[in-house]
Amino acid sequence: AAQVYRGTLTFKEKSKNLYYGEPKNVTKDVAIKVLHPSIRLLVERDLLLMTRVAGLIDSLPFEIIKMLGLPRAASNFTSVMREQVDLRLEGENLDRFYDNFISAATSNGAFPWRDPKTTFPRPYDGWV
Repeated sequence: AAQVYRGTLTFKEKSKNLYYGEPKNVTKDVAIKVLHPSIRLLVERDLLLMTRVAGLIDSLPFEIIKMLGLPRAASNFTSVMREQVDLRLEGENLDRFYDNFISAATSNGAFPWRDPKTTFPRPYDGWV
């Protein structure tokens, strides 16, 4: 549903000295996660089809089929899939992660109890 690309974000950073110095260009390596252009439409179509087929099979007069609980399983799967194609939820979860653990992180986002080369993604405000 989503693909991740490596990119470079370039922005102007104000000088620490308020009276002297021009803003300087700063670059940061970033991961860019994008959804396929029509993935939401395709997922909704597939979920609708799956939900209807589950309801149709469940309507058959066999107790063993009813015991499977296909409509409930389809409903649970539908909610999970809708969350997968909503990248805002992933951004909110990353923000919550940082709020909970930022005091343990070093300035570059690495956590001392892990490999220092391993950092955790952080959404940029206004980009999620």
